[in-house]
This record gives sequence, C-alpha cells and structure tokens, in this order.
Amino acid sequence: MKFKIRYADQIVGTLTILAFIVLIASIFLLGSQQRWFSKDYAFNASFDSASGLSVGLPLLYKGFTIGKIKKIELNDKDKVIAHFVIYDTYYSRVKEGSLIELIVSPIGLGNQFLFYPGNGTELIPEGSIIYRADTDEGKALIAQGIASIPKRDDTLSNLVAQINPLLTNINETLTQLSGAFSGTGKGPLAQTMD
Repeated sequence: MKFKIRYADQIVGTLTILAFIVLIASIFLLGSQQRWFSKDYAFNASFDSASGLSVGLPLLYKGFTIGKIKKIELNDKDKVIAHFVIYDTYYSRVKEGSLIELIVSPIGLGNQFLFYPGNGTELIPEGSIIYRADTDEGKALIAQGIASIPKRDDTLSNLVAQINPLLTNINETLTQLSGAFSGTGKGPLAQTMD
C-alpha cells in the first residue's frame, strides 16, 4: 500500500520559500552589523614609519571607533601612506582643520590612532589628506585656531604617580617589621617579639 501525503508539493514549496526568506533576512541583519551596506569615507595620512600602524587599527574619537585603517603602503618618496576610512555616521565631524595622531605605547600596551575634529565650517572632501598633529601643517592649523588638540591624560605618568606612594608605604612597613624582629622597634609587634 502506498502512503501519500495529499499536499506534499505545497508543503515543500512553502518550506523552501520560508527558508529563502530566513536566509535573505539573515544576510541583511549580518550585513548591517558588519557595515556592508554603509558608506565609508576614505582619507589618507602620511607617516615617516609604519611602526605602530596596522591594517584594521581603529580610528578613535573620544573613545568611540569612528573608522579604521584599510591599507598601508610605502610611496616613491619613502613615506608611509595610511589609507583609512571614517564611517558615514561620523563624517559630519570631518571639518576643516581636522587632525589625526598616532600614539605608540612605550611599554607595548597597544597603540591609539586618534581623530580630532577641526573648528572649520566646511567638510573635508573624501580622498583628502588629513594631517598629523605633530607635522608642520598640523602645527600651523593649531596656531591658526582652525584645529585644537584637547589635553590628554598621560597614563604612564599617572601610573608612576600612584606607584610612588605605594612604594613609600611598603618601605615604612618593612622598616617597622625589621625593627620589630630585631627588638629595636616600637609598637605592639615589637613588644611581643621582645
């Protein structure tokens, strides 16, 4: 006896169409999270060395990732050119006088590629060069008031400043322990040891 489902073709067809809809929706959801359908604005910067630069290094503004380095190359004049993008949601901040800065950690805790928006009124066209803050062009923009660099927190100096009092306290504690064990110290521990 043959077993036959009356609407088998319709059920298989409906499930196939439903699977395609789920696949397309998944692609769009994944693509929107990976910025596949968003416009990125490309810019360039010149460096003397590629030290501290890497493809994929995020461009940060106030702690937010607003872009990343796409490509690094060495030109004919032995300058390193970093091609980076700024995401479309942050392009409105790329105004005249915008600067970038690469901070290389002296103890190898990671590098930062920072963006500082300019004080100008017009947007910088896509494909332009954005100068580094430590170049002559960047210093000229700062001197003219078109660009400004906010005061940065020096993490290494803060770390050293916090270590100094800690070392002083440890030294005092060790001196008291040494005095207590030798019997020349003062306090309850010295009296107990005596």
